[in-house]
Amino acid sequence: MTRFLIAVPLLLVLLAACGGGSGTGSAAPGVTLEGTTWMLTHLSGDPATAPEGGTIPSLTFDAAAHRVAGSAGCNEVNASYTVDGGSLALGQVVSTRKACPDMFLETAFLGGLENTAAYRLDGHTLILSDANGTELLRFTDGAEESE
Repeated sequence: MTRFLIAVPLLLVLLAACGGGSGTGSAAPGVTLEGTTWMLTHLSGDPATAPEGGTIPSLTFDAAAHRVAGSAGCNEVNASYTVDGGSLALGQVVSTRKACPDMFLETAFLGGLENTAAYRLDGHTLILSDANGTELLRFTDGAEESE
């Protein structure tokens, strides 16, 4: 009986240490969805490159305000969000309306955000997927580049 009483709490501690929720996947130590500036690297599986005169889209999730904000490449974006395990629901995505010479990346990026239903962290990578599990947007926190 004593072994059982020791084994059960030990098993619970081990399970908690390995868990982390379905959205966290195998995140690198200290890497979280919220409080990290995420830079877009891939859009629907294709490498993302900044258009002439623009920047690479980025996002930062603010846990206290339940808001995500960033750049779509030319215009600024923000939305409310909720997380439930690996599910990620974004409210209406709003953006500034600057006229930019090349809107392809920005338009595709905004479409990806609007279709996001889930997220996963893998090392220093954030992956946003639709309801069918199809990868829409892939981001990095930039830490792997500086290591």
